[in-house]
Amino acid sequence: MNIASTSLPKAYLIAEIEVVDATAYEAYKAAAAPIAAQYGGKYIVRGGEIHLAEGAAPSGRVVVLEFAHLAAAQAFLKSEAYRSVAEIRHKAAKSRIIIVEGIIP
Repeated sequence: MNIASTSLPKAYLIAEIEVVDATAYEAYKAAAAPIAAQYGGKYIVRGGEIHLAEGAAPSGRVVVLEFAHLAAAQAFLKSEAYRSVAEIRHKAAKSRIIIVEGIIP
């Protein structure tokens, strides 16, 4: 699905994930990545080491995906394909997901 646009700001899906079932979460990661790619999603952070600079630490791993624009990120999250995979995440982890628009290019 090509939904790229150069006149809109990029969007960043930011997830804070506290894994409670590592085996199931690995299945989720494997299933979610190709669906995100269909919507132009590119992983730019995927559970790397966290260095707390200020405030409370996240409760688990942090994942950041970049999308061409807000509509692409929303379409990914709302897609039928992802919704069924999200069910795996809901059972395997506690999570918080937000989408933030970047600056206009």
